[in-house]
Amino acid sequence: MRYLLARLNADDVFVDVGAHAGYFSLIANILGAVAYAIEPQRDLIRVIERNAVLNEADRLHPLMLAVSDHEGLTCIMRLGGSPGMQMHGELNRNNPPTARNRHVDWVPTARLDGLFLDPLIRPQIVKIVVEGLEMRALAGAAGLIARQETAFIVELHPHLIAGFGGSLDALTGHFGSPAWRVI
Repeated sequence: MRYLLARLNADDVFVDVGAHAGYFSLIANILGAVAYAIEPQRDLIRVIERNAVLNEADRLHPLMLAVSDHEGLTCIMRLGGSPGMQMHGELNRNNPPTARNRHVDWVPTARLDGLFLDPLIRPQIVKIVVEGLEMRALAGAAGLIARQETAFIVELHPHLIAGFGGSLDALTGHFGSPAWRVI
C-alpha cells in the first residue's frame, strides 16, 4: 500500500492481476489512476463491479480473464459459493476438467504484453497475485519487462510456484537486467 501511495500518480495506469475484490484497484482509482482489475473468478468480478459503483470509481475497469503466457481458454474449478474459494483447473491434474464439466467456469487467458504494450495504456505499476502461476504471468509480460518502464509488485508463494514447475530463481530471472532491483 505504501508503495502505491508513494509512486502512483493521477492519470497513471495500474494493472491489478489477481484483483480479488478490487481493493488495490479502488485505491489506485482514488489516487486518480486508471485501474484495470483483472480477475478470472466471475463471482469476484461482480464484487469488483459493485465496489466500483459504491465508490464512484469510474476509472476502474474489471476484466474477467486469467493472465498467462498464451491466449486461449482455461478453467476455474468451482469449489464453493464463497468468492476466493476456487482454484485453477490445472492444479487438479488427476481429474482434468472437460468442456462438459458443470463445476468449472471457462475464462479467456491473455498475455499482459498483448493487453498493455500500447503506449496509451502502458502501465506504470503491475501488481500480480496469482497463487503459483507467476511464472506464466511474467512470461506473458516479457515485452513490458524488457521496456523497463513498468514496476512489478509480485506476491510470491514458492511452494505453489514449485507446483507448476517453477522456482524462485527462475521467477526472478525474468528481471535479469542490471536495471531491475528484486526486493
